[in-house]
Amino acid sequence: MTRCTECKAELPHGATACPQCGTDSKSMQATAQYVAPVAPVTPPNAPSDPRKTGTVEIGSLIKDRYRILDRLGAGNMGSVYRAQDLSVGEDVALKFISPQCSADEDCAALLTREVRISRLVSHPNVCRIHDLGEFDGKSFISMEFIDGEDLSSLLRRIGKIHGEKAHQIARQLCAGL
Repeated sequence: MTRCTECKAELPHGATACPQCGTDSKSMQATAQYVAPVAPVTPPNAPSDPRKTGTVEIGSLIKDRYRILDRLGAGNMGSVYRAQDLSVGEDVALKFISPQCSADEDCAALLTREVRISRLVSHPNVCRIHDLGEFDGKSFISMEFIDGEDLSSLLRRIGKIHGEKAHQIARQLCAGL
């Protein structure tokens, strides 16, 4: 973890300035902190074959560019996977959109507009969106992969967050908005 030397706020990975006080990267110092690994989420109705992950198989090659490494989670809009971008040699997140949304013209247009707008956002507290693609009739979004524990996992692990830690998380969320 990196901290701002001025206000001591935690800074997101790759931050060039403190989102809280604006101090530039020359004033930041690295400190070590253990972050527990996040286990991939398995939906209740997951296929019995452990290599199958619903819409995409672990190890699949997508568009001759992305190698699916593991499933990160799922929600109403679709499923998210960690993949290696073979063209640049780094991990990305691929969000495969649910078939219902992919087949709906209004939803597909909304998705395209959201990706176009999201690409304009550049902030250390906001995940970068790279591109919109399609594979085997499934729409997907490629985006920055951020390794670490998500807020819902943290809350399940430690329960309520109180005091300064709660304020710190709220400030990070608000800075991203």
